[in-house]
Amino acid sequence: MIRINLLPFRAARKKENIRRQIAVFFLSVLLIFVALYGVHDVLADRVDILKDEVETKKADLEHYKSQVAEVERLQKHIAMVEGRLKIIDDLARLKGQQVQMMEDLTSRVVEKRMWLTQLENTVQSLTLRGYALDNTTVANFMSALEASGQYTSVDLQNVVHEDGGKGKYTLKKFVIVCNKPVVTVAGEGKKKRK
Repeated sequence: MIRINLLPFRAARKKENIRRQIAVFFLSVLLIFVALYGVHDVLADRVDILKDEVETKKADLEHYKSQVAEVERLQKHIAMVEGRLKIIDDLARLKGQQVQMMEDLTSRVVEKRMWLTQLENTVQSLTLRGYALDNTTVANFMSALEASGQYTSVDLQNVVHEDGGKGKYTLKKFVIVCNKPVVTVAGEGKKKRK
């Protein structure tokens, strides 16, 4: 029987397998490094793109901040102008009110029996000071004011007797306070006094 020595073939085969495994290993390591370099390069490009986007967004943000400040300034200005326009509208609506009030008062004064010396008009009340010949005249004037419906209450603060001069007659110096009704201005929930 013939014997064949396969040991050198096995050894050569073994060496060949080791060389192949080493080559595959180095090739795998090389491919891993190439892949890692490619991933690193792609990620570095993305980071650069994102940094550029961040810079442009920051520039846009600064631009928009200035625009927001301008818009806020304009909104304040618009609110101020609207407030002024509302005041002008209220004044235009109420411009004849003082004249009407004076006409109403003169129509209610008892002729040749009393006269008004001072008038204080505030938002809430009207204070009248004057002289009358007697208490009945003051009472009639107060009744006429209450009957006008323009005041919620008419109160006599005081009446003082004064000498009319040279002792011929005495006068009644009076102070009357009339409270004004609360009215609401159209379009507002707040109450304003007329």
